[in-house]
Amino acid sequence: MDKKKGILNVAVSILFKLILLAGSIIIRRLLIERLGNGINGINSLYISIIGLLSVAELGVGGAITYCMYKPIVEGNKERVCALFNYFKRAYFIIGIVIFSLGVLIMPALPFLAEGHNIYTSELYSSYIILLISVAASYMFGAKLSLINAHKNNYITTALLSLGMIGQYILQALVLIFTPSFDGYLLCAFVSLAIQWVGTELITRILYGDIVANKKVRLTSEERKEVKRNSSAMLMHKIGGTMVNTLDSIIISAFLGVELLGRYSNYSSIVTNATAVLSLLFTPLISIIGHTFVADRERVIVRYRQLYFLNYVIGVFFYLGFYAVADSLIELLFGEGLRLARPVVFVMTVNYFIQFMRQTTLVFRDATGIFYKDRWKPLLEGSVNAILSVLLVIIFRHAFGDEVASTGVIFATVITNLAVCHIIEPYVLFKYAFDITPRSHYFKSYIGIGLFTLALIYMDRFLYSGGAAFTRFLINGAISIGFSVLVIAAVFVPRVIGFIKNKTA
Repeated sequence: MDKKKGILNVAVSILFKLILLAGSIIIRRLLIERLGNGINGINSLYISIIGLLSVAELGVGGAITYCMYKPIVEGNKERVCALFNYFKRAYFIIGIVIFSLGVLIMPALPFLAEGHNIYTSELYSSYIILLISVAASYMFGAKLSLINAHKNNYITTALLSLGMIGQYILQALVLIFTPSFDGYLLCAFVSLAIQWVGTELITRILYGDIVANKKVRLTSEERKEVKRNSSAMLMHKIGGTMVNTLDSIIISAFLGVELLGRYSNYSSIVTNATAVLSLLFTPLISIIGHTFVADRERVIVRYRQLYFLNYVIGVFFYLGFYAVADSLIELLFGEGLRLARPVVFVMTVNYFIQFMRQTTLVFRDATGIFYKDRWKPLLEGSVNAILSVLLVIIFRHAFGDEVASTGVIFATVITNLAVCHIIEPYVLFKYAFDITPRSHYFKSYIGIGLFTLALIYMDRFLYSGGAAFTRFLINGAISIGFSVLVIAAVFVPRVIGFIKNKTA
């Protein structure tokens, strides 16, 4: 592996993600203070809707980087040019499709934003502003993918992050001096301009010969192969996107934007922090992909190492999140925005289970075997959508609106365990590693079970009195103790087994 570039990609990604995490928390607090938690809920609804529409791009983004690995390693610049030209046209079409689908959804907004307290015209205007800014971002998407395919993820991370920092600064000024939801959303165009100009300059400097060569085209056979990979990746992203965005849409439609606002405060913390943790893995996709082309045996060793690291990080972070979540919400966003503990419990288990898929998904994308289980995402998305609606209705009648949100989250837990944690590693081990994954299933479920038991047992030791900061410190320390115990329960048997094999 190109260790230096891998470390650089990870380091830059984590640095900027931490800065953006702090910025997003500040902006969310200002949004709640100046415009109210209801507007915060509506903003979260918009992001979920457009995230669902943006699934059209996700198949192309993964496919372009994978398709370019081999020609880049081989130095086949003509094929790289042909691939870039093909994907550039694809991104342009995707931007138009996303905008068109977004416009078609507009009449349903008043029904999806249950309990909203703004004029319908303002609901439409604010939504269309965000939709245009997102659709326009695809005009330079192929160039970002070109940079990533050359293992220079740190460059795209810096470009996108600098744009977001500029957006946050302007949004803060708008919320402080002229609290306007439309003005808040218009700031996204500043981020877009910074990212577009930066991407144009970088690609012209580093890959000017590729960007300028507009005559080279893929053959019919090459287009067929690319479409095959793109469609398979697209199907994978459909399932993941449906799971991650439908939860917010269903909560908003059935339980209201106020509850969605409180739910999104928790989810924003854990998803942004998870994104930081994921940056230990995702920048390695292109590097693992290059290694897989050159030395397949080394990739299997790297997978086992990364999976154990995945578990250790997950235990420390998610036990910690559950312990300090309520006090953290109070410190960051103010009082009166807490969720019931059962909701936080199920949310924590759900995010931990999803995080434990991280290593498998990274290696799946890097090795290019996403075509083999292309039907899995449709099963994943369908099961989750049906269960979410059924359980939210059942839980609402049984427990009331707030606890009913656990029905939506519990549906995702079931989907992940019954579909994703079985099919994904099976396909990776069989088609990429050519070995059986049975021991992996066993270890994975044992690890998840130990985590859940620790979560249940830790709950009785958590401190609930005193100031928010005091609770944050005490409960954080308790979670660290439990994390060490859980990791030791997994790590010690591995060490004993290793010693026995050495002495045998």
